[in-house]
Formats: sequence, C-alpha cells, structure tokens
Amino acid sequence: MALFGARRRRLVEGARARAVAEHEALLDASGVVLVGDTTASPAMTARFGWDHESFRIPGTLRGLVHPEDVARFDRCEQQVTVRLLAADGTYRRVLVVRAGGRDLLVDLSPHQDHLDQTVRHAEVVEHSPDGVVVFEFTDVADPDSMVLRSANPAARRLLHLEHHSVDGTRLDEILTRPSARLVSSVAFDVAHTGQSLTAERLTFGELPDTWIDVRVDRLADGSLAATFSDVTRHVVTEEGLRHRAGHDGLTGLPNRSVLEDRLAVLTSDLLTGRHVALVLVDVVGLAAINESLGHRLGDRFVVEVAHRLTRSVVGAEVVARIGSSDFAVLTRPADTQAETMERARSVSEALDAPVDVDGHLVPVEARLGVAIAPGHGSDPRALVHAAETALLRARSGSDASSVSAGDGSGATPGSTEERTDEAWTAGAEPTVASGTTLSVFDPETAGGDVPTEGLITRLRRGLADQELEVRYQPIVELRTGRVAKVEAVLRWQRSDSRTGPAELLELAEQSGLVRELTRWLFGEAARAARALSTTGEEVRVCVNLPLTALANSDILTFVDLMITAGELDPDLVELELAEADLAADAVRAQLVSSRASSLGVRVVVDGFGTGYTSASTLELLQVRGIKIDRSFVTTLAAVPADLVAVRSTVELAHELGLTVGAEGVSDSASLDLLAGAGCDFAQGFHISGPVTLDALARRVEELTRAMQGWSAALPSERDHAPGPLRG
Repeated sequence: MALFGARRRRLVEGARARAVAEHEALLDASGVVLVGDTTASPAMTARFGWDHESFRIPGTLRGLVHPEDVARFDRCEQQVTVRLLAADGTYRRVLVVRAGGRDLLVDLSPHQDHLDQTVRHAEVVEHSPDGVVVFEFTDVADPDSMVLRSANPAARRLLHLEHHSVDGTRLDEILTRPSARLVSSVAFDVAHTGQSLTAERLTFGELPDTWIDVRVDRLADGSLAATFSDVTRHVVTEEGLRHRAGHDGLTGLPNRSVLEDRLAVLTSDLLTGRHVALVLVDVVGLAAINESLGHRLGDRFVVEVAHRLTRSVVGAEVVARIGSSDFAVLTRPADTQAETMERARSVSEALDAPVDVDGHLVPVEARLGVAIAPGHGSDPRALVHAAETALLRARSGSDASSVSAGDGSGATPGSTEERTDEAWTAGAEPTVASGTTLSVFDPETAGGDVPTEGLITRLRRGLADQELEVRYQPIVELRTGRVAKVEAVLRWQRSDSRTGPAELLELAEQSGLVRELTRWLFGEAARAARALSTTGEEVRVCVNLPLTALANSDILTFVDLMITAGELDPDLVELELAEADLAADAVRAQLVSSRASSLGVRVVVDGFGTGYTSASTLELLQVRGIKIDRSFVTTLAAVPADLVAVRSTVELAHELGLTVGAEGVSDSASLDLLAGAGCDFAQGFHISGPVTLDALARRVEELTRAMQGWSAALPSERDHAPGPLRG
C-alpha cells in the first residue's frame, strides 16, 4: 500500500512539473519573463539580453530598475510599470505583475513605440493651426444626419465650438443650413465612395471675411475626418498680387490690361443707340517737371493728375494709366453722341487748373484723342486705333476745324479743340501755355488704316466659303542643312494683297472669329505635321498667333484636346509669340507660355530685338528659343553694328540654353554671316518662300539636298553650335 502511495505521489509531482514546464514554455514563447527571489526564466536572455542564471543573487531585478522608478517598484503593488535596463544599455518600459511570490515581466516596448507614435500624431493634430473634426452619419442614407464626435482646438475656435459639447453636436447646430448642406454633401460623397475630396476657397456666412479650404477623408473605421484650413491670408495675398498685376503702382489706377478687358465688355454689350467714348490723354512736359522739381515731386504731379481724372470726369467707367505720362478714360454708355462728347470734354476740363505740388503751381498741358463707339469702331482694337489716330493729330498740332453741333456730338470729327484758361477756341495752334488740345477721330482723314465693317463681313464669309489657306515656309537648321521646321503662313485667296497674316488675325479678333480661325489654323498645322511625319523626317510646324488670341480664347484647351485625342503630337508643333506682345503684357504672356509648356508645346519668341525682353524674363517665360527680327537680318551684310548685335544675341541665348532662329534671309551673304555667328535656324525668301501643303514634301526634299551641299562647304569653325538643341 505504501509503495502504491509513493508511486502515486511521483506521478502527481511529475504531472505538476510537466504542467509548470509547459506553462513556463508558453510564457517564454510569449515573451513573458518569470523572476523569483533567486531565479529567472530563460526568456530573460531572449527579451532583455541578461543571463537568466545571474538572477540567483537576490535583488538582481531591483538593481536593473531605473532609479526614478525604484520607489514605485518597491510599493509591491500587484501591477506596476517601470523602466528596466537591458543588456544593450537602453531602458525598456516593462509591466511587472506580482503573483505567487514571483514577478511576471511583460515588455511593453513594441506596444509603446506604436503608442508613442499615436500620441505624437494626436499632439500634432491638437496643435495644428488647421481645424480637424471627426464626425459620422448616424443614418448612412441621410446626408442631414451628420454629427460631430471630436474636434481639435483650432476647429473649436474656427467653428465657435468653445462652449459646445462636441460629441453628438449636429452640423446644422453650428452652421446655417446652406453652409451645413454644402459640407454634408461633400462628406456624404466621401462616405459612400471612399474617395477624398477637397473644396477650395469656400466662404460661410457665419465666418465673415474668411476663406476656407475643406478636405474630407474616410477613416478606417468608417468615420470621417474634415480638415478646415483658413486660407484667408493666401487669398488676400493673391488678390493683392492680382490687383497689382492689373493696376499702376504709383497712382493705383487700372493699367492697360484692365482697360482692354473692360473695353471689350462695354463694346460687346453696347445696345443699339448707346455710345461710349475712349479718350487717350498724353500729359506733356513730364520730363521737364522731373528735371526742374525732382522725381519725387514729379510723381506727386502724376498722382494729382490721376486724382483729377478720377474725381472730376463725368460718367467715367474706367480711368487707367497706360504709360509714364499717358492716361485713358472710358466713359459709361450714354443715349446720345452729344452726351458722350460732353463726357469726353469733361476730361479736358478736369485738367484745366494748375496742380499744386508742394507749393509749386504746375500747369497741366495735355493732348487728347477721342473716339466714340460704335461710330468710330465697334470693337476694342478698332476703337483704340481710332483714338490713337486722333491723339496723333492732336500731338501734331494740325490746323483746327471750326467746332459745330451739326452731328449732335458737339464737335466736328477730325477737329482739334484747344482748351485754355479762358474758354474753348477753334482753329488755334497748340501753344506752350497751360491748356489741353482735344482731337476727335475722323474716318475720312484716317484713310484705310482702320478695318471696315465690310472687310470683316468678307472675312466671315471667306472663312465659311473656305477661301482661307495655309502655306508653309521651310526653316533650315544651319548646322546640318536639313529642313527642321516650317512656319504656317495664313493666306486669304480672294483678299487684296494688303491683308497679311497679322491683319487677318486682327480682323478675326475684331469680328469675333478668332476662336474659329485659330482652331482651324491649328487643325491645318496638325494635318501638315502628320503629312511630314510620313517622310521619315521630324519636321516641326510653327504657328504664330497674337498673345490676346491665346489668352482670351479657349485655343490652348482645344490644343490639349487634340493632343489627348492623338490628332496632334506636341513635339511636332511650336508656338511663336511676338516679343512686342510679351513686353506689353508680361503677366498674360507668362500664363500662356506656362500653359503651352505644360502641354508639351514649345514656345519661341518671335521678332526678338524689337522689344526689351531681359534674360530673366526669358527664363521666367519658359521659352525654348528666340527668332531674331528681320530688321536686323536684312541689313546684316551692310551694317556691322547689326552683325555685332546678332552675335551677342546668339551668345546670350546659347548661355540660357535657347536656340536662335533668324527670319528675313534675302541673300547668300546674310545666310553665311548667320551661320558664322552660330545661329541655329534661318528662313527667308532666299531659302524658300511659303508653299502649299501639296508641294511641301517635294520642296523639303529639294531644299534639304541643296542646303546640305551648302552646309558641307562652310568652314568648320562654325562647329561650336550647341549639342542637342532644345528648339
């Protein structure tokens, strides 16, 4: 019996030992360390790097506790979190659980890293200047069931939630119904699609003078997070930049760009029987004032003239400063020509009295040119041209005609009136004394300078009847002699010879056909590019369009659609912008060139040398090349100074990584000089005139053979041209 009892005890003890071993093995596998008074489980080595055998000495575990945590460790609480020194010298955060005379150590470090990261992210959100709100829809089918769950301090301030309990607050409790519906509609889409959405530059009635960007994201648990970014400062800055781009820095008046935009609106919306006047003002003697009184007082004089025009002109719609001493006044629509002319006269009357500049009485002498729509032009270009013609007459001091009221305008077209300190007089020559000279446009004396309504009508009919055609002038690469480009030249088959490509595009703008004409022109250019690509040679087609046509129409959007549809290869088209246009409106030029470059279309400055475009402007405009104006090229062999100018231009352009072309090559000497100067491309009638698309492939082949022979005969000293050309 005793033997049986001993055997049973051994079995029980064995089973208990196996159970303890299995339990400790499970703890070891889970990373839990068992530590007694003189023992430690093997997991100690794996988890903390210490030999578990070294824990035979009592107090070893306590010696590894961080000194700041010892007091907490000694309190013998059932659970305590302390930092424990590992063998690598770092402290690990450990949960100590006391059970049955032994301590269980759970390494919290892996979990703590995630927890610390979460806490840091929470702190970032808490201190973010952007408002962050977490919300959900209590009814997934009802967009009006949106309730807030939490909000960071920035959101509480922005949405005035400081005195609200955020959790459970409905959106329409803090925003008016229109604002709440706007936000909830965006959030509802995100909740059902999972696609984040951003609504920019929003304004809410509850937040006056504030602009908000709202981004909504769906979180992993299905709730939604909205980020409210106050972008008021950015909007104000953008508005300021936009205002400065459209206004004169000295006087604060609108500039030429704003004047042209407003003029386009007024003339296009002008009702039958209504009239507007455009008055161009040239203030005489500003340079003399600057020299005698200094530029500071000269600027004050200009500002006072601007104030006079703004305050005193009757019925002024826009008063603009369009030059250092040039102003323009556009009047509001009037019912009669006589009333319109009276408003134009009030411009002169505003400048009647001398200007007091720091105690100096400075008389105002000015020349005024007046044009009235629709009689002198029904579109902006024609009206500006008419006013400039009248201003030129006023400047020239033409003999004045007598002023009569026979046409109801109060002035005879073409008359020149001089306003002195006494009264209006007729027939007087401009004098040096204080006064203004006003001239009204006369279509009869202006000759055929202003496009007539009949010519515009003919163009409209000609476009419909397919009377327009595009011809292509080859452009050779001087380094290789091959035809690298062709320029698309617009022709009107039934028009008189005076109507060239530039005039055609100007007529198109005046007649409202510019969108249709430019689309057709790009379509023809794409067709030519495809035809040339079949020859195996990469030949680009250059299209020359005015900046206003590109900026005021959707032509670049149309080009984008052609590229997307595969009808146009952007590598095979090149856009030429006149330097004069770039100088006149740099802001618009940058927008157009940036948009074209984003489409992969190269931009080249045409007529280079006629303006004052700096190197920094060329870099800012993202252009790929320049084309030297023909006025330098035609005199290249005869005027040494022009050759020097061309050489310096080529060197500067190559330093900027730009290619250089030249137009107007009329003889072999000019062609040789251009090649010697390092010019990359050349065109002109000496090389080839424009040809039809049907004849273009053969002309390219013939010209390539001829130019390669010429290129082979040139001296090798021209081999300094840049390697891979950007143009």
